[in-house]
Amino acid sequence: MAFLEVDSSYWQIVWRLMLLAVGMGLTMAPSTDSVMGSLPLGKAGVGSAVNDTTRQVGGALGVAIIGSVLASVYGSKVSDFLTSQGAPTQAIDAAKGSLGGANLVAAQAPSAEAAAGLLRVANSAFVDALHWSVLVAAVPVAIGAVCVYLFLPATARSEDLLEQGAEFEAEHQN
Repeated sequence: MAFLEVDSSYWQIVWRLMLLAVGMGLTMAPSTDSVMGSLPLGKAGVGSAVNDTTRQVGGALGVAIIGSVLASVYGSKVSDFLTSQGAPTQAIDAAKGSLGGANLVAAQAPSAEAAAGLLRVANSAFVDALHWSVLVAAVPVAIGAVCVYLFLPATARSEDLLEQGAEFEAEHQN
């Protein structure tokens, strides 16, 4: 997504989103297995709850942070352009809120040139904002990858497996 341009085709977007979806799909199950496999059987319920909670909180924080970066970069660029053009405050507020708002303001522009200029700047601002959002999102991903590489063992310790097996047998003997 970081290398998309204003005139990128839908297929350029689709294959990137598909790659993202496959990556998430291939990551979620092993990460859950890693968390759950590291716990004794008696703590599986707590481990599952903590795993789900951290995933949901992380997702919510990610959406909030990435959305804030996107809105900030987009709004700033559109606002700067419209201010330099002497646009009224109401038009600036409407256009900097979303691409849809910019389209509405462009439809009411005093000339076709002004409308085209606003749409060009709004589209470019959105793509720039998307680039910054992806770069901001890449930072915790990179940090997480380094942490996993440095600290996550390649396999479960044999004593953990033996202990879990003994716990399972003890709990299921009748």
